[in-house]
Amino acid sequence: MNRANLVFVVLLLVAIGVGWVLTSPGSPGNETPTDGNGDIPSDRPVYYYFYSNSCPACTRMERTTHSNSSVIEILEANFTFIKVNTVEDKQLTQEYNIYYIPDNIFTYPDGQIIYRSAGAIDPEMFVNLLNEVADFFARNG
Repeated sequence: MNRANLVFVVLLLVAIGVGWVLTSPGSPGNETPTDGNGDIPSDRPVYYYFYSNSCPACTRMERTTHSNSSVIEILEANFTFIKVNTVEDKQLTQEYNIYYIPDNIFTYPDGQIIYRSAGAIDPEMFVNLLNEVADFFARNG
């Protein structure tokens, strides 16, 4: 396998989610994701991050991606970020058919899925993904 193919395969595996991660307190998404009335704001897409405390890839994504300053800035400006512990929230986990974690799901405020990607995503790729979803929502939301 030549170098270009190897790089492509590695990037593809990262993009589709080879790895496992865990959440850390104080990172974005731990705040209440509603408008204060229990409703999800309708002026921005929702980013659901499904994780488990026993998931090594979730730990890695929290440590590298969710703590990245560019990621935090884009999430705070453009998204409602909701962390979902798959062990504690069985209802939402089943509603979105979560089988692999971490799972990153972007939806309209009504819950309709815009985009989904299972697995840990590195910060640079995640910034690109966030920008794409935000632009898509701005055009179609």
